[in-house]
Amino acid sequence: MNEMSDTNIQNQIDGLNSKLDLLLEYVNEQKLKSETIEDLIADVSIIGKDMYDSTVEELEIQHVEIEPAELTHLGIIFLRNIKTFITLMNTMESVVDLMKEVGPIANEVIIDVSKKLGEFEDKGYFDMISDLMATMDNAVKVYSSIDSDHIPQYGLWRTIKEMNSPEMKKSLGFMMTFMKEFSKTTFNK
Repeated sequence: MNEMSDTNIQNQIDGLNSKLDLLLEYVNEQKLKSETIEDLIADVSIIGKDMYDSTVEELEIQHVEIEPAELTHLGIIFLRNIKTFITLMNTMESVVDLMKEVGPIANEVIIDVSKKLGEFEDKGYFDMISDLMATMDNAVKVYSSIDSDHIPQYGLWRTIKEMNSPEMKKSLGFMMTFMKEFSKTTFNK
C-alpha cells in the first residue's frame, strides 16, 4: 500500500507542478502584455507630446489663443451631441455618394443642353429673339411716349384714310409678314 500511496502522492505533485507551470506561464504572458502596454503608452505619450508641442507652436505662429475652458466646453458639446454629429457625417457621406452618382448624369445633361443651344444658334433663334427684344423695346418706348390724355378720335373714314399712309402700310406689311412666317414655323412641323 505504501507504493500506491507514493504513486498517488507523486501524481498529485505532478498535477500541482503542471498547474503551477500553467500559472507561471499565464503570469509571464500578463507581464509581457503589461510591458507591451507600458511601451505603447510611453510611445503614445511621446507622439502626443510632439503633437501638442507642434500644435502650440503653430497656434502661436497664427496668433490663436485658446482658453482651456472653451476647449472643455467644446468637448462637452461634442459629446452631448454625438448622435447629431454621426447623423451629420452620415448625411455628408450620402451627399458625396449622391454627387458621385449624379456627376456623370449632370455632365451628360450639360452636354445635351449645350448641343441643343448650338442647334438653336444655328437655326437663328437667338438672332430672332434679339430682334424681338429690340422690337419690344421700341414698342415700350413708343407706348410710354404717347400722351393718353391727347389721343385723337378716329371715325371709319378717317381710319381708311390713315390706312393709306406709308407708315400704316409698312406696319400692316410687317404684321402680315410676321403672321405668315409665324404660321409657317408653328403649323408646318
